[in-house]
Amino acid sequence: MRPSPFFVEPGSSRSPLLDADLIYLLKPLTNVAHAWVAEHLPADATWWCGAIVVEHRYIGPIIGVAIGDGLVVR
Repeated sequence: MRPSPFFVEPGSSRSPLLDADLIYLLKPLTNVAHAWVAEHLPADATWWCGAIVVEHRYIGPIIGVAIGDGLVVR
């Protein structure tokens, strides 16, 4: 897997999203990111190693909304 963008708070240099071409692991790192996930993603989303498993076809729209809500994507 290679590092890819994910949302973090402004000023953060972390890159917690891994791209496996089929799924993405979306790992919230801050309280703000956790709150955003709780508000925008299904309660029954699949978690693995502290990250949400997201199919490739959904990652774009999820990231788009996160950016629109003021989170930074890296």
